[in-house]
Amino acid sequence: MEEKNKNQTVEKVMKMGLDCFKGNVMFTDAKGNILFANEYLLNLYNLTYDEATHMTSYDLVSRGILDKSAAVEALETKKVSIRRLTTSTGKELDSVGYPIFDENGNLTAVAAYSYDGAFIKELMREINNEKEKNKTIKNALQYYMDENGKTQFVTASPVTEALFQSAAIIAQLDSTVLICGESGTGKEVMANFIHRNSKRANEIFMPVNCGAIPKDLMEAEFFGYEKGAFTGADKNGKMGLFEIANNGTLFLDEIAELPLSLQAKLLRVLETGEIKKVGGSCRIFTNARIIAATNKNLSNMVKNGQFREDLYYRLNVIPINIPPLRERKEDIEAISKMLCQKFNKKYDADLVLTQDIIDNLKNHNWPGNVRELKNEIERMVIYTKTGERLRFFASEQNIPHKIEKQENETDFSPKYGVSLKETVHDFETFIIKNTIKQCGGNIQKAAKLLGVDRSSIYKKLKK
Repeated sequence: MEEKNKNQTVEKVMKMGLDCFKGNVMFTDAKGNILFANEYLLNLYNLTYDEATHMTSYDLVSRGILDKSAAVEALETKKVSIRRLTTSTGKELDSVGYPIFDENGNLTAVAAYSYDGAFIKELMREINNEKEKNKTIKNALQYYMDENGKTQFVTASPVTEALFQSAAIIAQLDSTVLICGESGTGKEVMANFIHRNSKRANEIFMPVNCGAIPKDLMEAEFFGYEKGAFTGADKNGKMGLFEIANNGTLFLDEIAELPLSLQAKLLRVLETGEIKKVGGSCRIFTNARIIAATNKNLSNMVKNGQFREDLYYRLNVIPINIPPLRERKEDIEAISKMLCQKFNKKYDADLVLTQDIIDNLKNHNWPGNVRELKNEIERMVIYTKTGERLRFFASEQNIPHKIEKQENETDFSPKYGVSLKETVHDFETFIIKNTIKQCGGNIQKAAKLLGVDRSSIYKKLKK
């Protein structure tokens, strides 16, 4: 009794599984009597299960349901049959008839499978969508990883530490966040931190610069489009950013750059989670968490009619304000040391940030914030790598490093009346000699800096 119940359970589960399959499945006995047909096949052939199981595979052809049958051919030839079939409604099917034999080699049954072209196209579209999503995830992850595969967040000042402690609590919620701050303060770093500490950490973090997308393509980029939606559209259609970021986090940087027409559609997504592709009619629901950021005063933009008031309040559920770098001096030293280590490794250099340099860095106003500091440290490392003797004054209106002239060094000036060939020779001589001077007489180092071998330097000097 127990064995019988078990077998019935297995049969029931198998039937349920085959009914879920998006393709036609049919089994017949050795005489062609239909033993089983799944829901997909019954719906396509417009039959009930009782009708189908009182028919044979031959009946499907004789009654005009199909123009031919791979199952019939498999029965008659006892070989695998592959056929392109056409239904009474004109739908084309790719079908396989597969003969099944017992241990003595006798034909006992035939299994037939078929797929319609629309299903294959839909399957390929889903596969391509997954490839696109995985590629996007990979790019997004690489963007935020250092050489060791870890995200980098540097805090040293009490203000920043308190900010990230609050962000860690906010991360556990699913509320919309609006991050405000000057350009280069690290709004994207904060958004990434919130995502990495949220329940969505294993899903995609999708950063989008709203100011970098052409206005006439914004709707298609955000919501995706169906094939043939507009001239130049991908023939297979395209997933939108909201669809790609489903179950993950969508970071909308420079949210103030969104045109009013798209603001209305964004508001609808935030309220209902519903999107509709360009050229499509089906509704798609997304569960993406929204984190927005801006370096502008959205409140003033609302007053001036440049930003929707309802969208502003919908985004400003949890506000985070990141102070500029000049107001958190302790972070300057910590970030500078981290960047120095990173660029030393990248350029195989050995720059050491002395206390004088750090003091100069702290005294600078940094209107470009962390982004400007990053560029300054990278320049310092590069100049150190080239062997230049440099002075660095971070507080001198962001003047780049200055190359001090070596003693007896003069600028090159071509002589009047001298041929082009001689002028080029003189200029080459000038460059070689001054490079050797800057390298302290080290010809090997000078040759490396100039991109030639040492023997070439000797030959040119001799000449």
